Amino acid sequence: MRNRTIVPIALITAVVGTLAFAAPASAVDTGDTPITVAVAAGTLDITVPGAGPTIDPLVADLDAQNVSFVLGAVEVIDSRAALDAAWTVSVTVADFTIPGALEVDLAAANSAYSSTVVATTPDYVVTPTVLADLSAPAVVQTGAGTGINQSSWIPTITVVIPANATAGSYSSFVTHSVI
Repeated sequence: MRNRTIVPIALITAVVGTLAFAAPASAVDTGDTPITVAVAAGTLDITVPGAGPTIDPLVADLDAQNVSFVLGAVEVIDSRAALDAAWTVSVTVADFTIPGALEVDLAAANSAYSSTVVATTPDYVVTPTVLADLSAPAVVQTGAGTGINQSSWIPTITVVIPANATAGSYSSFVTHSVI
């Protein structure tokens, strides 16, 4: 007696149907799905000292005198992530005046600004400039490179006190700007 195995007709139909409708082995069926990743540009910012240094009083003299002081850290952070991430920092100083006094001032034209770069992002070039006249905005630092960058420096301000300067406490503001 032989044993026969009966294969259900539904199974045979499913196998034959799959083979009949299967794609040929040589056909390539692909599809592309676009993907976009956006990197938003940041800002170009400058941070300056909030308060000036305390300077010891000078004694009035028949000769001109120079007084120099360290202003404090100035920092530029450029998060614009640009291919050409160049920026320029300018500085100006208002004439030094005695509050409430008329016609008494120390000219900003007789003030100087110097600095060296303290820290900067690797592969980013920052070039300092020494200024001998702070009465009009002038470039004190330039930066050149790509991408996000940071630079900081500590400027020294020198003010010429003219001969026979009037006694008093002279005040001014140092204005830094970055573009």
